Amino acid sequence: MTLMRQFAAASILILVCCVSRAEIIDRIAVSVGNRVITATDLDREIRVTALLSGEKLDFSPSVKRAAAARMVEQKLVERELDTSRYSVPSPSAIEPAL
Repeated sequence: MTLMRQFAAASILILVCCVSRAEIIDRIAVSVGNRVITATDLDREIRVTALLSGEKLDFSPSVKRAAAARMVEQKLVERELDTSRYSVPSPSAIEPAL
């Protein structure tokens, strides 16, 4: 009886694997250490930069490279902040700057 249940479970698993299909959700554009920047993140960065600067959207390779470089720099700064244990300023110290 146990062998029959194992066979049935294996058959169901094979059937599910054959029926379901893999789908790519997002692609990795750049990796920085163990962190990734997806293609969607890169496109969003290009769109936001174009909106804020009032320029026309441009997805040329040079613009993508420049946006990726900015995002890599941001990831490196984030990693440095995480690993170096910078102290967080108090709200009263931040208030004069605002």
